[in-house]
Amino acid sequence: MDRLGKGIGVAVTLLLLAALPPSGAAGDKDDTGFEKMPPPKPGEWLYVHKEPGQTFEQYKRECSNRKTKERNVIYIQPLGDVFETKTKLIRTLREYLSIFFDSKARILKPIPLPKRAFHPKRRFGWDQYDATYLLRVLKTGIPDDALAVAGITDQDLFYEDMNFVFGLGSFGTRVGVYSVHRYSATYPNQPKDCTLLKRTLKVANHEIGHILGLAHCIHYKCTMNGSNSLPESDSRPIHLCPLCLKKLQWNLGFDPIERDKKLRDFYTRIGQTGDANFLTRQITRLQNKSSR
Repeated sequence: MDRLGKGIGVAVTLLLLAALPPSGAAGDKDDTGFEKMPPPKPGEWLYVHKEPGQTFEQYKRECSNRKTKERNVIYIQPLGDVFETKTKLIRTLREYLSIFFDSKARILKPIPLPKRAFHPKRRFGWDQYDATYLLRVLKTGIPDDALAVAGITDQDLFYEDMNFVFGLGSFGTRVGVYSVHRYSATYPNQPKDCTLLKRTLKVANHEIGHILGLAHCIHYKCTMNGSNSLPESDSRPIHLCPLCLKKLQWNLGFDPIERDKKLRDFYTRIGQTGDANFLTRQITRLQNKSSR
């Protein structure tokens, strides 16, 4: 069975996990500017889910999906009519993924949402689609040169007995799916500073991170943190921590300074000045480090 990385939308009381980083957990001894993960609060992901984390050595041993000359494209697969209603969003997402993962990114022709995945009024009156079934559908049409295939929909998703999920990414099959259904500013109780675009970018880099073998991060505040709710998801940063960045660099082979410059310019263009300023500081740190 494939291990699945999932953003779960409901808390189930399990064991408390104090997510303090073990000695030597970081991928870079200089972690200036990165915030360590504090002990979890009741209801948060790490309070509910006892996760051991993933070291760099574990990632190298276990990662089965690496970028090669033959497999180097990230595909976005619109599901249903999401491309018609959110064309600009998906085109911006394509540009972002090409920079974040230093890979070519392409948008596939939209395909219908399968009727067999639909569960009307499944829970609390919500019409939802089974994310596991959608992954099976995506697996049947993976292009030969695909590093990852990310399905995107504006319909609500669920996984097994969970109330809902933001997304689901498979470690072993190069596919993932995520929904922007709960990211709209018109959805109840939304903070003013979290936009549909930023939420979409974050869930996409998170789920594709899973497809590339990254487990949930328990060491730092990181885009690979698990989330049990929309507020918890909003609280995690859009960037990778030093350890997860080291893993992705090993897999994809990018120059971290050049990647950060491109991401900084992208964030500036879309109005995410805080994230752009963060990368400006990281670029300076990396340049000073390389000149020693």
